[in-house]
Parts: sequence; C-alpha cells; structure tokens
Amino acid sequence: MAAAKLDTFVHDALFYSSDDEFVRGTEPFIRAGIEADESVLVVLQPSKIALLRDAMGREADAVVFEDMNAVGRNPGCIIPVWRDFVAQHLASDRTVRGVGEPVWAERSTVEIAECHQHEGLLNLAFDDGAPWALLCPYDVAALAPSVVDDARRTHRHFVQAGARSSSETFDRHNADLWLCAPLPPPPASAHLLVFDSNSARTVRAKLTHYALDAGFTEDRVADIVLAVNELVANSIEHGAGSGSFSMWRDDRALICNVYDAGRLHDPLAGRRRPDPHEIGGRGLWLANQLSDLTQLRCSPAGTCVRLHFAFA
Repeated sequence: MAAAKLDTFVHDALFYSSDDEFVRGTEPFIRAGIEADESVLVVLQPSKIALLRDAMGREADAVVFEDMNAVGRNPGCIIPVWRDFVAQHLASDRTVRGVGEPVWAERSTVEIAECHQHEGLLNLAFDDGAPWALLCPYDVAALAPSVVDDARRTHRHFVQAGARSSSETFDRHNADLWLCAPLPPPPASAHLLVFDSNSARTVRAKLTHYALDAGFTEDRVADIVLAVNELVANSIEHGAGSGSFSMWRDDRALICNVYDAGRLHDPLAGRRRPDPHEIGGRGLWLANQLSDLTQLRCSPAGTCVRLHFAFA
C-alpha cells in the first residue's frame, strides 16, 4: 500500500504462515506510514508486538502499540478504539493507518465467529469515506481454512507473499449475514425467566445468586448484573414491554441470554461511544464493555443478545 494520501477507507487482509512472513508483511506497511508522517496504531498480541519492535528498532517509538488481548477481549469493543484513533488524528489533518489482528488460533469457535462479524462491520463503520488504511493479519498456517475463507469475504483485498489481490468472494453485506445467523438455543439445563417491568428485580436477584455461586467476586458480579439489567431494561422499553432471560454455565463462562420481540435496525449498536450529553442509549455499549464476549442476533421474530462472562 503506497504512502500516497488516501481518499477512502482501505481494509486489507494479510495472509502469512510464519513469524518472518508476518514481519515482512507488516513492517513495510508501518514504515511507509511513518515516512509519510501518518499516525500509526498497531493492535496485536504482545508476542507480535515484540517481533515488530525487534525488527524496527528505534523507529518503533513512532508507533502506538496496544495489546489486542485487552482491546479485543470482546471483539465488540474494537471498533470504538479505531474510531477514537481515526477521529483524533484526522481532526489534525494527519492520515491514519493501522494493523489489527483480532483472530488467532487460540480463540474459541464462538469468539472467531464474532471476530468475523467485527471485520464485516468495520466496512460499514467507516463507509463514510474516512481516509485511512487498516491491515488485518491472518496466520494461515495456524487457522482453519474456513476461517481464512471468511477473511476473504470480509476484506476487499488481501496481501500474500508480497502481492496484493482482489478477493473474488468479498461481500460488503457479510456483516448482515452474521447478524442474522441464529444462535444455538440455550441448553435444557439453563435457568429461564420471563420478565416484564414488574419482574426485572427478580432477574437481578437470581442472577446475583447464580453468579456468586459460580465463584465470581462481588465486584465482577456487580458488572454482570449491571450488563444484564441494561439489556432487560432495553427489552422492556423497546421489546413490547417484556422478554425472556436465560442463564447457564459451560467450561469457560457464565452465559446470559436476553431475548425480546423488538427489532434492532442498527448493526453497529453498542459499537459507537455514547454521547455523554444524551440520556439513554448505553445498554449495548455497557454490555460490550462489561462482558468478555457479546453475541447480537436479529430476526423477523425479535432480537437476542448473549453475554459471556469468562471464569478466571
């Protein structure tokens, strides 16, 4: 990608199969940004950040590095980070570029699915033509071929072995497909409560006891209850005054499912930083910020939000 000033958002995938290929694919991209006096944000796992720092030496000091384990713990939290960085630097008339790797082999299947939805939503989030470039590395040696196939669907171009090519399977509406894909139903062992404005307190009380029994600290239980209560309040306000709540555990997390008959029309809901001067509109934002994974799905019948709270 040349250092010439961009006039739109460029979102490419980088396919690599070794640490050397990763560095060869990302370092020139980053150096080109530094040489063009661009603002550069790199969001990767610490081991990949160390590789780039070693390769770039002192030039790495011109780059802002962030840990993807923290930024992208919940993939629903990544877009606001890019939005903030882009807005801050474009306001000062500096072009922006970034490197972000939300998908890695150790992610669970559920997490990777949400990362693909995130990648698709990036194309929508910056469809206003904000002129910056984002390169998303994918380790094709470690990831399943289906994951790489999905990366081709969410990126208009991909870079491999130094060559940039158009993706024949790119689908600008890919995020819509993920948003409409049904989630597996709660297990038969899940605790189910139907709620309305008169029973929201019961949901909070039962969830508090369930989370404490699962071993979460009191502070973390407060986060869990706050996140779920925001979704319950949304259902009461926008979902015909009622909804259903389920909670269960698997080997990794406590899982909370909130469903109502309302229709969500904004696929980026929860991924825009709320205006501090506006009242309301923070439910999905808080759910994303407080949970370790958020799954949002819509259908003609209603809206489902599933929150995962990982065990320590």
